[in-house]
Parts: sequence; C-alpha cells; structure tokens
Amino acid sequence: DIVLCNPPYIESSKIGNVHNLIYKSLDGGNLGIEFTVNLLQKVCNKVKYMILELGSYEQYLILLNKVKNSFKSIAYIKPYNNAKVCFCVLENTCI
Repeated sequence: DIVLCNPPYIESSKIGNVHNLIYKSLDGGNLGIEFTVNLLQKVCNKVKYMILELGSYEQYLILLNKVKNSFKSIAYIKPYNNAKVCFCVLENTCI
C-alpha cells in the first residue's frame, strides 16, 4: 500500500490567531512534525510506503530520527522554486 499525505506541518507557535477548526488543520505540534510522527506510529503495521509533504528540510531530518526504527527514507524531493516545503517517500521497514 502507498499513502499520500499532506499532514499539518506548521509549528504551533507560528500559526497565530485563527479559528479553532483552522488551527487544528494547520497545527503540526511544537516542531511541526508531531502529528506526522503519531500518524506513522499508527500505520506502522499497515502501510508499506508513505509520501509526505513537510514544511522544511529540518523537519525531514527530525522526522527521520524519530521514526528510524520503523521507516527509512527512499526519496527526498525539494520543489524547483526554492519553496521551504519538501516531499519525502518513506518505506516501512517493519513489514
């Protein structure tokens, strides 16, 4: 299975004053990856590949460190227009 996901990746402190429903859809936690880490832990035994959008290369590195026992990176894609966002493809090593 392959899952394509655009999880919330904005750091909680950088969101500002918005409606609660919007806040929940943007809030990636303190580092911007907590939602994604929790998601990966929940699908560890179910999904072979995850394609994720992240807010920065730094988030990508932190995410890899946090999930290194269950996922490995097989691709990192930086947009051509020098945007901060990036994409990564993770392979589940538990399946």
